[in-house]
Amino acid sequence: MEKPSNPLAVQNPEKPGEVAFWSSSGLQRMLKKANYKLLGLAWGFNPTNRVRKINRALAPGSLARTADQTFAASADIPFPVGGYILAGGRSSRMGSDKALLQLAGKPLIQHAVAKLRKTCANVHILSSNSALSPYAPIVADVHPNCGPIGGMESALTYSAFDWNLFLAVDMPFLPTACIASWISQWIQSTDDGPRIRMFTAEGRPQPGFCLLHKDVLPFLSKAITQGNLKLMRVFEGAGRELAQRRGYPPEAGLAIQEDANGLEIVEVSSAQQAAQHLWFANLNTPADFIEAEAHSDALDP
Repeated sequence: MEKPSNPLAVQNPEKPGEVAFWSSSGLQRMLKKANYKLLGLAWGFNPTNRVRKINRALAPGSLARTADQTFAASADIPFPVGGYILAGGRSSRMGSDKALLQLAGKPLIQHAVAKLRKTCANVHILSSNSALSPYAPIVADVHPNCGPIGGMESALTYSAFDWNLFLAVDMPFLPTACIASWISQWIQSTDDGPRIRMFTAEGRPQPGFCLLHKDVLPFLSKAITQGNLKLMRVFEGAGRELAQRRGYPPEAGLAIQEDANGLEIVEVSSAQQAAQHLWFANLNTPADFIEAEAHSDALDP
């Protein structure tokens, strides 16, 4: 039997032979009998992890519309994507590992892990720093000292998911509601061309927050071998070639969202709205942290 065309089909571990689909109407789940095998998605990639239940339904309208209810349902049933935090940088301008620096009483890594645990099926940290392991499992670089591209290569090599979300550890102001809305919009979209999805902020690409399909992995590995570590250059080349291979125009392989303006984001707090200029900001220096502390009320609760 042919595999389903829906890339978000997930086998129900509690009822073999049934497949759960993430639908386009409020992310309702429907179970349909079929003999489909697991389609690039696994709940609990590590056998020691607890298998997540996937037969609980999201009721229509369960995408919350108030700040207090922001995507509460997704905390129990995350989206079927792997979540990876880019935390392997040298933090040379900060003078110490910024993943462990405190912001509003919590280290940056804790802020990042909390966001992805509410939106992704499982969460890992891309780093060689064992001090981060209490927050989430560590995935070390296959090729060390290659920057974000090395972390992404390791993640796509390790991941059991076709699609994987990447978040830089030093972007604490990006609201979870924005992440969830973006993934929700992608899931409901009929546009299957892009294998790379990302944002621009004020006209500048933001590759530190992106969705990558596992099809991108060979391009990352090749770029590392060639010493080409510029993410946008690799993304653009991979997007063009993957689109052509799949019968799409070359420009269809890379989907770029301008800021968060096109998203139907559930309500965020007034403080988060006021700090929208920080949503895609990276905290690289002590001065950045001073400004961040002044906006600590704009962090996710």
